[in-house]
Amino acid sequence: MILAALAALALAPAGVPQGLYDGTIGDLPVRLCLAEERGAYYYRSRLVPIVLSPVEGSPGVFGEGYGKKEPSLTLRGAAGGALGGEWRSGSRRLPVRLRSIPFDKDEFEDDPCGSQAFQAPRLDGVRIVRSEVVQAGQGITLLTLDTRGHFPDFSVVSFQLPGGGPAVTRINRRLFEAFQESDEADWKGCDRNGLSGGGLGASYDVELKLTLATRRWLAVMERGGGWCGGAHPDSYSTPLLFDRRDGREVELLDWLSPRAVDRQVLEGMAEPYLTLTTAFRADLMRRYRHDEECTEVVTETEGWSAELRRQGIAFVPSLPHVVQACEEEALLSWAALAPWLSASGEAEVRALQSEWAADKRRPRP
Repeated sequence: MILAALAALALAPAGVPQGLYDGTIGDLPVRLCLAEERGAYYYRSRLVPIVLSPVEGSPGVFGEGYGKKEPSLTLRGAAGGALGGEWRSGSRRLPVRLRSIPFDKDEFEDDPCGSQAFQAPRLDGVRIVRSEVVQAGQGITLLTLDTRGHFPDFSVVSFQLPGGGPAVTRINRRLFEAFQESDEADWKGCDRNGLSGGGLGASYDVELKLTLATRRWLAVMERGGGWCGGAHPDSYSTPLLFDRRDGREVELLDWLSPRAVDRQVLEGMAEPYLTLTTAFRADLMRRYRHDEECTEVVTETEGWSAELRRQGIAFVPSLPHVVQACEEEALLSWAALAPWLSASGEAEVRALQSEWAADKRRPRP
């Protein structure tokens, strides 16, 4: 422990120990963190982090932002683990007075900027707003994360089904996962990762939207994106399918036969790994609209997602970040899918088409 503490101090800018601090800039309360070669602080009245970057050639001086010299903080160690210094912007000068406060040292490897203690005041007042809306002809309760402006680049939207029973409860539990009310919620973890990584520009955008509702099935599209630290931002689109009889999440590719889908059992995986066969991908490519430069990467991609539509099934390739612009959908009609369906898939399609035909015949009020 002593050696680790000495190493941490050695990595910090000269005379400015790493840690978490409370105090004031002028008369305004702030919370500030300093880690290796970086830091951040926020005013307790606003709770939006401001990045701090060391000014090259000026020990103990941190500019607000990247490569900027003003506004800036000049910090120096004081007795009892305190920090003193000055905030500058043009001709303005304000005194800085900070005292060290404890923080939990967890998976962020003693990083004060990624600690729960740095984040905690910003979570005050964050809530989920509920409103009644209609999506895909189904009445639902829309859930929206209200961050009170403390996380300006964060958005989380999902929904809940009305009613009760085991099936609805199971589906609603899955739809609520984006709002996990714990310190391990994905959006909270994203913010902490961004802070710990020094980027302090973390962004997070997740939406689960109902796209199709039948008496038997619920189709949901989950879209997400953002940056939580690392080399590149991330984005994804994941279609989900729920069986309303028992609330199970169903794999739509299971409706296809082995001629269309390879099922590989890999070590350590509970479910088989599904990829599209060469023959089925060739059929998809005949219906796939894409730029010429995308042809090779899309043709070679084995992993595709599948989304239930009234007209058939929409397939989208799963591509690396650098070529995600090539992710366009290929929609196969029920007639085009017929040769590729498994026996169980044929039964599911017949049941769907019978339901839709009955809906058309049913008199409207």
